[in-house]
Amino acid sequence: MIQIIQKQFIVIFLLSVAVIDAQFALPTFQAAHKPHNYAIDMDGSNDYVLISNHSDFNSTDFTVMAWVNLDVYQAEDYFVYRHKTWFIGFSRSGTKFEGGVRDNQGDWLYPLSSTTPSAGGGWYQVVLTFDGTSSSTEYAKLYINGSIEDTESSSAHTINTQTTEVSIGAKYNSGASEYFNGQIDEVAFWNEVLTVNEISALYNSGPPLDASSNSGNYVSSSGLVSYYKFNKNVVSETGSHNGSASGSPSYIDIPIP
Repeated sequence: MIQIIQKQFIVIFLLSVAVIDAQFALPTFQAAHKPHNYAIDMDGSNDYVLISNHSDFNSTDFTVMAWVNLDVYQAEDYFVYRHKTWFIGFSRSGTKFEGGVRDNQGDWLYPLSSTTPSAGGGWYQVVLTFDGTSSSTEYAKLYINGSIEDTESSSAHTINTQTTEVSIGAKYNSGASEYFNGQIDEVAFWNEVLTVNEISALYNSGPPLDASSNSGNYVSSSGLVSYYKFNKNVVSETGSHNGSASGSPSYIDIPIP
């Protein structure tokens, strides 16, 4: 009889422990989901973004950046363009990336990449800088994927003063043309010259850094004039230079790059 009572007590005790253990079990942690990363998708026909004119885009020193992924290669397409002032895009003849900075005499500096982009070749970080004040020589430099590819210089190259809009995905001058076919993301404009270390840091070996926050060698978030992540809109995350979309660009949820 005593043995039976002991067995019943042991069973009740074990059941109680199981209940208590279930009530106070440590939680199971799951990996957090990354936020969506959208890019704007241009069809190469009539899609582009237009940003109203502002003196912020006519800085004597500046940096402009875009990440691009080509669906179709077309010569003389533009990623970011300001009429008669500056641009980044494809070369006007050939198969290279190109930047351009125009002075008030109508002359251009055209740094040209050695990199040949290819459709379906993945994402490219394209950066143009212009230094118009630090010395007697002005420098336009083009960077691809965090590395400098070309430098063009002049001893008298004062950036042209214009009152024109900024376009993304097309050339714009009282109307759009030369439309880009592919995806564009992380478009940014600074009113200062970023260093090669900062541009490399933003490239981050492929996954781009957020330009709105300083990180490592990148310390120029305070000079950021406008910044477009294209998270299903064309709103600038810095400043008030919001864009307006024309045509029917879509927003694709894909990893960048």
